[in-house]
Amino acid sequence: MATRPPSICRECTNLTDGVSPFCADHITVPEDKKREFETQRRNDPLAKMLKRLNGSARWRNDTRPIVLARDPMCQDGRVCGNKALSEVVDHVIPARDYIAQHGGDENAYYDESNLRGSCKPCHDAKRDVGFGARR
Repeated sequence: MATRPPSICRECTNLTDGVSPFCADHITVPEDKKREFETQRRNDPLAKMLKRLNGSARWRNDTRPIVLARDPMCQDGRVCGNKALSEVVDHVIPARDYIAQHGGDENAYYDESNLRGSCKPCHDAKRDVGFGARR
């Protein structure tokens, strides 16, 4: 079975084995906690807006290529130590928070001062910290 690079446990700051999103101490998270997390994520009013913005032509054709050209190497470094090529564009301040800070203006999603190039393992490690990391 293929493994992923180690990431940060969804329950604490320990590293995982690359198979599970949880460390050895938290490998069995109660089903009700998983269900609660998924329900909150599904009912998030901003989720549809963020999905729409991430799939927009402006993001795909303008913003994303500019940021990846500006940051060819990973700017996060939490897993790769800034030695991997950038594959994804990361919002330094989570997009939902940054848009809220700008009065709900969707244009804040494309603000290049809040974006950086990141390798996939570093980006995923950031996303996987705790169940509430994406909120």
